[in-house]
Amino acid sequence: MPTLVDDIFRRSAGEISAVLLRRLGGANLDTVEEAVQDAFVQALRTWSYRGVPDNPKGWLYRVALRRALDGAARGQRRDRLLAAAWAGNAAAPPPPPALPDPDRVSDDELALLLLCCHPDLTRIDRVVLTLKIGCGFSVDEIAAAFLAKRAAVAQRLVRAKKKLREGGPELPDPTAELLAARGGDLREVVYLLFSGGHAAVHGDGLVRDELCAEALRLARLMLGHTGGEHPATRALGALMCFHGARLPARTDASATLVPLDEQDRTLWDRALLAEGFHHLECAAAGDELTRYHLEAGIAAAHAAAPTSADTDWPRVLELYDALAERHPSPVVALNRAVAIGRVHGPAAGLAAAREAATDDRLAQYHLRPAVIGAFLAELGAHVEAAAAFTEAATLAPSVTERHYLEARAARMLDARVGG
Repeated sequence: MPTLVDDIFRRSAGEISAVLLRRLGGANLDTVEEAVQDAFVQALRTWSYRGVPDNPKGWLYRVALRRALDGAARGQRRDRLLAAAWAGNAAAPPPPPALPDPDRVSDDELALLLLCCHPDLTRIDRVVLTLKIGCGFSVDEIAAAFLAKRAAVAQRLVRAKKKLREGGPELPDPTAELLAARGGDLREVVYLLFSGGHAAVHGDGLVRDELCAEALRLARLMLGHTGGEHPATRALGALMCFHGARLPARTDASATLVPLDEQDRTLWDRALLAEGFHHLECAAAGDELTRYHLEAGIAAAHAAAPTSADTDWPRVLELYDALAERHPSPVVALNRAVAIGRVHGPAAGLAAAREAATDDRLAQYHLRPAVIGAFLAELGAHVEAAAAFTEAATLAPSVTERHYLEARAARMLDARVGG
């Protein structure tokens, strides 16, 4: 039951929060957030013995609205709040809570996301606020997803909501003009949200899979709105579809990490792959080439290959060259080194990886020594490879990756003894 309730809540929290904020006003941001969370807790208590209602989203909405009205009434006169909520006579008994207009729900949810992407907020604050208010994630889940301390996430939320209140936290109308103005920020939030879920199998796998699914849903929400159609959003959708399609093959039955070149590609989600290629084709409209286009192109090269050996590595390297030129970063340089190794051999790849590793920003990045170790293993330097994999294991953010890297280090030492 908890898993079922959590799934329903996750798919409903953003919509319910958006509708309540539209009805009650942005000044009740904290109250709405608490009310939605209280509705979830009440569902856990009630549905376990009464069963899931026929309209679970409607049930959650009604409970959340009652909680929000009660909470807001502590600081405001109840009749004023009821009048704002129902646009009726405050002296008359209010009607039972009505379900929101389905034609307005998507607009309200998109408006909430655009509010969370307010230009006064920092990049990470936008992501955290979107996860908490727009997607219904708890502070603990956000902290686990991004390897952050709970207290730090909670403080960020307090600061972000304070900035929103100072700027007037009313839901904006999701016009084409506002989407054009904040669409880039929202795409970045969605991208970081997906990256946080896809970066590693960490902690509660469900949370990280949920991050990926939620990011893709938000991209679809943007694309489905008038004015939300944009080549960069299409490219971002394609990127997430390609990576999301591979999630079922990332671990085996024993929860052991399976690298891309060893994955069973029959497990990849064919529907997501087809959607990804559709988005990528649509993304070709216009004359802007974004990082999403380039990264989606790289992911498409992997998705199109029937086997790892069939991957068009020269094309992948060409795209990484363009990405490194337009959007340089140490992680891009490290990934490019892998492509160099596939095209020009492990010695060239090792040289490129070691050059990328000189960037201090990769000092605590576990894939830095992991990539170097992989090239050393190909070159037969088993002792050095074992040391690199051991270092990578100590830096790995998840138990799953740590065990995988420790196993690779052990195999290198066994190969040395066997040799």
